[in-house]
Amino acid sequence: LESTEARELRALCAFGNAGPLPFVFAQGFFRDDAAMLGKAVAYISFYLVGWSPLFWTIGPAMLKKARKTRRTPRNVIARVSSPPVLASLLGVVVGAAPRLQACFLRGPLADGLRLLGSAYLPSVALVLAGTLARSVFSSDDLKRDYYYAPSIPLAVRLGLLALCRFVALPLASLVLVDHLPFASPLDDDPLLRFVVFMASAMPSAQNAIVILQLDQDAADSAAPSMAKVLALLYVLAIFPMALLLSVAAQIAPLSIPS
Repeated sequence: LESTEARELRALCAFGNAGPLPFVFAQGFFRDDAAMLGKAVAYISFYLVGWSPLFWTIGPAMLKKARKTRRTPRNVIARVSSPPVLASLLGVVVGAAPRLQACFLRGPLADGLRLLGSAYLPSVALVLAGTLARSVFSSDDLKRDYYYAPSIPLAVRLGLLALCRFVALPLASLVLVDHLPFASPLDDDPLLRFVVFMASAMPSAQNAIVILQLDQDAADSAAPSMAKVLALLYVLAIFPMALLLSVAAQIAPLSIPS
């Protein structure tokens, strides 16, 4: 399968919303408990350290049109050294060095970085809304296909995405956490178990649109099409996410204040 929709489906099944929604839910669940909120944010951030490099290196290869280019060391380094990957590595370095922690995580510099970081969630929402608006008012662009045919109907894509993100992945997460030996440390930390379950129950990553917008061949057709899929998926996700988060709190087990 090499159609636009097939590439889109593979990427959206593989990568979930690892940052914006988990942070929003953590803020809502633990807003009255600063210690729990801090731990939850730390766990989500640590997850992003691994997720972000994978998304920004593998994601473009899954979404963009295949091109016959030589895999030279320069091309490999250019792909790996994208700004999100470098930012993740810099965060690991800062977190591992006490002197850098004192410089970046305290004082006026920390306040400035926190202020910049607060714009992250609105920016992601604007990217999705802007691409969706463009897809509504530029319907002719959707008729052009820069990849391959045949296409996969919208209803089929939504059904497969919902099945993957809200059924298969949460079940796989439950099996891995409860039955694999390397997951035994999760038994001693209900909050960590909850964050793992929560991450597995998120809808697809919104940032996939950004990858397509950076590709000149896909920006006019594939990006608006993906925005429509994501918008519908997020609307459909309201009920399954609420149900899965309630189940996650019971399985962890974790007492979430009402």
